Amino acid sequence: MTLLYIGNNNFTGMLPSSLSNLGNLVHLGVWGNNFEGKIADFLPNAKSLLYLNVESNSFSGPFPSLVANLTKLVDLDLSNNQLRGPLPSQIIGLPNLTLLRLDDNLINGTIPSWVFSLPALEYFNLSNNKLTGHVKEFKSTHLTIVDLSNNNLHGRLPSSTFKLVNLSSLILSSNNFSAAMHFNLILAVQLSEAWQIVVKLMYYVVLGS
Repeated sequence: MTLLYIGNNNFTGMLPSSLSNLGNLVHLGVWGNNFEGKIADFLPNAKSLLYLNVESNSFSGPFPSLVANLTKLVDLDLSNNQLRGPLPSQIIGLPNLTLLRLDDNLINGTIPSWVFSLPALEYFNLSNNKLTGHVKEFKSTHLTIVDLSNNNLHGRLPSSTFKLVNLSSLILSSNNFSAAMHFNLILAVQLSEAWQIVVKLMYYVVLGS
């Protein structure tokens, strides 16, 4: 079996641990159900897995560090569950990951460096968690969407943001970022004219000017 999609049903309970034996899976989607338990208990040991979507369930426990073994993974969507605790401090791998969604969970602590170092990342959403600390330098120049809203992040946005020429959406609301960050964004010549207009509006709204 290479594809298993059972999304948008009313399944409940725990997924069987035997799923981990499906070594040829390429697509696994169980979104929109009422599954519970820990993702690590059924995570397939499939080096060929490209897409893993378990969003909108009731999975709990920590972020499954075993995903580092899925070296071909392109999309990872664990959003809208009950994952809690900090993200692993170090994960090596995931060179092909373009989508990372961990929004709407209970994840706390700081965002570790490996998250910002994903080289192919395009869609990055960690909104609606309990994350703290600073935003580090982005390594991927492919980013189109970054959503860090509704956390407890603070400080200034890193200078790498000015180099994200493909960026279409930057959502930072409901954090504790400094106003100086917004002013620096206005002066970033790398941003498109349209982006500068959006950023200026952000600046005036934040500072009340």
